[in-house]
Amino acid sequence: MAGGVVGVGLVGAVTSGGLGAQGHDVGGIEVAAQRTEARLEGPMPFHGPGLDGMVAANRAARRLSFTADTAAVADAEVIFVAVGTHDGNGGWQTGTIQACLNEIVPRLADEAVLVIRSTLPPWFLARLAGIVGRMREEAGRGEVPVILNPEFTKAGTPVKDFLEPERIVLGLAHDVVARGADRLRRRCRGTDAPIL
Repeated sequence: MAGGVVGVGLVGAVTSGGLGAQGHDVGGIEVAAQRTEARLEGPMPFHGPGLDGMVAANRAARRLSFTADTAAVADAEVIFVAVGTHDGNGGWQTGTIQACLNEIVPRLADEAVLVIRSTLPPWFLARLAGIVGRMREEAGRGEVPVILNPEFTKAGTPVKDFLEPERIVLGLAHDVVARGADRLRRRCRGTDAPIL
């Protein structure tokens, strides 16, 4: 699996389907078994013109699969995290992303790149590289690049926004040798959007 997307809500479903549409082999990883089964049975429970067809076509082409097994991240070169961080009342919650990182970071291959698409509160963002670094060290594993790649999904046009973005933003939380940024730039070659 070239890429993995952890969390297959709207942003994760669009990201995994969009990466498949760009020709990448992708695994959508969702720890909630009910959600995984729903993704396997289709259609997507989100509004987005073209989303159902994009996901179905990439599943049929065997470029996109879904699993509830987080061990699948060990095979991925790039892992995108797209889990929820809003509490539903206009505030932040970081419990979900913290639990996600606890589960996947120790399992990542040393050559992997961790890409966060979830929106993070500033105070958590400032701690992100340190959190990931400590987890890798405690697991006896090497450092991995930590890149921020915020999504700019508008209501009603998520597929178009992914496949034809106005811009692609890469934030370097931790990327000492620029391996992460370089890998993402290569992955974005199919678009004319400026990479900032």
